[in-house]
Amino acid sequence: MIYVLYFIFLIFFVAPFSLLIHELGHMFGAVRMKATKIQLSIGTGKKLYEKDESQFHIIIRRLFLFHYATATIRDEPFTTKEKVVITLMGPVFNGIVAFVFFMIDLFFYEHIGIQLCMLFNFWLFFVNLIPFKIGQKQSDGYTIYRLFF
Repeated sequence: MIYVLYFIFLIFFVAPFSLLIHELGHMFGAVRMKATKIQLSIGTGKKLYEKDESQFHIIIRRLFLFHYATATIRDEPFTTKEKVVITLMGPVFNGIVAFVFFMIDLFFYEHIGIQLCMLFNFWLFFVNLIPFKIGQKQSDGYTIYRLFF
């Protein structure tokens, strides 16, 4: 029974939090590369919330568990190097968060919730660096690979 609760915690809390961290990494990279407009889309289905500021456009939809995406626009096209930076920042943010949770777990407070956050963020970090494409979805590693080949 306890494993079911861990699974629910992973699906409803850890995964959305970690995916948001990932997309915030892309947004951070886009800001650093001076993007004109950055859109963060969370979830699928009926739109629950939308905020459109000068640089940021945020959309939150009803089914928020798995579909997270960031789109960036700039008047002057991004260079290959700038695209790589924006793309890498998603996994890098997951790596940083995983490391922080690892340090918390190691030195301050050992807890299954902290360990799940650490492991899921490490997983996102590594898996997103592997170049692969499934249907229309592609990893950040594949995006970077396509920029060079």
